[in-house]
Amino acid sequence: MSDAETTKGRPKSRYGTKKNRSLYITDDAYDFLSQLATRSKATNISDLIEKLARSEVRLEEEDDLHLEWGDIEIFWRIRDFFQKPAAAYESTMAFTFRLAGQLGLPIEEEFLLDIVERATRVIFFQGYLTPDQYIDSISGWLRWHILHLLQDRANKPNASNDNETDRFGHSSLTSEESIDRCIQVVYNARKKLQENPTTTPLQALKLKMHDCTIGQINHVFKFQGATLSGTQLLKAGLSLFRKLCFEYQKDLDEIPIKEKRRISDAFKYCRIAYKKKISDSEILVLTELVKDGLKRPDYDFWATEIDYFLELKFARKTDFSQEISNRIRQRIENTFDINFLAIKEGIENELLYESKEMYLLSKLLEKRARKEFSCEKDIFHNNIPNILNPIKKGQ
Repeated sequence: MSDAETTKGRPKSRYGTKKNRSLYITDDAYDFLSQLATRSKATNISDLIEKLARSEVRLEEEDDLHLEWGDIEIFWRIRDFFQKPAAAYESTMAFTFRLAGQLGLPIEEEFLLDIVERATRVIFFQGYLTPDQYIDSISGWLRWHILHLLQDRANKPNASNDNETDRFGHSSLTSEESIDRCIQVVYNARKKLQENPTTTPLQALKLKMHDCTIGQINHVFKFQGATLSGTQLLKAGLSLFRKLCFEYQKDLDEIPIKEKRRISDAFKYCRIAYKKKISDSEILVLTELVKDGLKRPDYDFWATEIDYFLELKFARKTDFSQEISNRIRQRIENTFDINFLAIKEGIENELLYESKEMYLLSKLLEKRARKEFSCEKDIFHNNIPNILNPIKKGQ
C-alpha cells in the first residue's frame, strides 16, 4: 500500500493510518524540510518525518546542523565567515597581527587564536537574538572586539610590551607614498565596482556597501533564485572584487580633491595602520574609526580593504604571519560546530532553571559575553548603547 493511499480522506502508510498532528516551524525550517524531502525521495514533508522516525532516511552532517540550529542566523554567518573563500578573514587577521605588533604584544599562534576565538564568541552572544539588527558585519565586529581585547592585554600590569615587530619595514618605504597608493587602489576598485557589478556576488557586495542588511540581501537574491546565502554571496563577491580590481589593475585614476575630503577617515585609518608603534591618542582615534565601521557599511568596507592591501603589498615576507593565519582559521573551522553546540547547550541548560523571558535570555547572553573580557571597561553600553541588551524588561 503506497503512502499516497487514503481511507476516508485520512492518509495511510504500510505502518498504519496517519493522524493529524500540530507542528509549528519557521518558514526557513519548512523550506529546508521541503528540500530534504526532495533529496530523500520522500513524497512530502509528512512522509519525510515518518521515514526519519523509522531511520529509513539518515541525515548528513550538514542536515543535522540545520535541524540543530534552524534559524539561529548568527551561527551560520560566523560559520560561513571562517570557511573558504576567507577574504574578510584575511583582513581581520591582517588587522590583528598589525595591532598586536603596534602594542608590543606577542605574534604567537596560541595568543592570537585565543583573541580571535573570544571575539567570535562575543559576537555569537550579541547576535543570538537579533543578528540583523545588531550584527550585520562579522568583520566589523571582530575588528571592534579584537581591538579591545588586545588593548586589555597590553594594559595588564604584568604585560610584556617589548616585542619589537615592524610589519612594514619602515626604513625602506616612504610612508605617505604607501598610504596614498593604498587609498588610490581601493578608491579605483570601489569606483569600478559601483559602475559595473557584473556578477551576482558583486551585485550583493554593492548592495552591502549601500547599507543593505544581510537579511535584505538574502531576500533579494532568494527571490531571484540564488542558491547561496547572503553571507556566502558577499564572501564570493569580495574575493572576486580583489581578483578583478586589485591584482590586475594597472592604470589608476587620481582621486579628486573633493573625494579625498569625503574619504578623509580612510586616510586616517591607513596612517594609523602604517605606524610601527601606536600611541594612546592614536588608539582613541582608531577606536572611533572602528566604531564608525559598525554603523556604516562603507566605512567597514574601507577598513577591510585597507587591511588587506597593506598586508598584501607592504607587509614584510620574512615572518610566518600567513602560515599562522591559515592554521588559526583551520583550527577554528575544524572545531567550530562542536564548540558552538556546547555553548548553545550551556545556554539552554541555564535557562531550564530560569524564566524563559527574552529579557532574562538577553541578560544571560550579556553575562557570558562579558566573561570573555577580563577588563571592567563597559565596551557595550558606553560605546555602543544597548548593543548587547536591546530588550528591556516590560517591553
